[in-house]
Amino acid sequence: MHANHLRPCLAVSLVLLVLAGCGQRSDTSAPAAPTPAATTPAPAYTPQAVYCADGSGALCSVIPSFIGPDTPILATEGYQGLSADVTSADTDAQTPFDNMSWQMFAALSWQASQSGGDPSTGLSGSGQVLWQTWARPEDVFGGPSGQCDNPKGLPTFYLISKSGAQDSRDEGFIQATGQPLIDVNGNWTLFERRMNPREQQYVEGHGLNSYSGQQSFVESKQVVAFPPGDASRTDGEPGAIEIKAAWRIIDASQASRYFSIQALIDVQGAY
Repeated sequence: MHANHLRPCLAVSLVLLVLAGCGQRSDTSAPAAPTPAATTPAPAYTPQAVYCADGSGALCSVIPSFIGPDTPILATEGYQGLSADVTSADTDAQTPFDNMSWQMFAALSWQASQSGGDPSTGLSGSGQVLWQTWARPEDVFGGPSGQCDNPKGLPTFYLISKSGAQDSRDEGFIQATGQPLIDVNGNWTLFERRMNPREQQYVEGHGLNSYSGQQSFVESKQVVAFPPGDASRTDGEPGAIEIKAAWRIIDASQASRYFSIQALIDVQGAY
């Protein structure tokens, strides 16, 4: 069976070779088409990581004020990520955003006691990080005080008991869905918001931290316009920034595995 199948294939190959050879010797054959010159393929595009907003090659404590050069994100372009469709910086709308995101994360996570320095110490200390020094909404707008004694001045988070009434402090554990986020241990995730100095100054400077000030602001037909960051450079003055942090309750034996703090949980109402 194998021999019978192989012979027809060999025969066809021989005939084609003979015809090709005869065609090349014929005086009436058309001249051979010129062989196109070899072209060098364009080098593959590699997105470049920018670790610091000042353009240096290491993580730093500089908060980026602007995303920097970024291709306009057109409706026909959308999110490309790092797929093969992105062939040059002209079509890469994602990498500048990714760079700014990591620059921001590193700068906000920097030790507040260091204004710069080596990231090996700036990102690994045990003290407060930069965003923890920013104001909470209750620092700016005021709010009800807790019912628990707090002689050590620990950060305070609020929860309600089964019979507790809901109030403005619910934002400390309620998601945008109106429900709490419960972790694998059955504990509610706790949230906090922080406002950077530029946002705080804008709110207080326009009287928006009080009801009467807000009324005057509206009656004078003013429009809320938080200050943007310096768009002339990536390491200029940042604009208004507000962040939201999520905390889990963990056992003390796990504290070294995470960025952790000691805090007071003020539970309102009686069980």
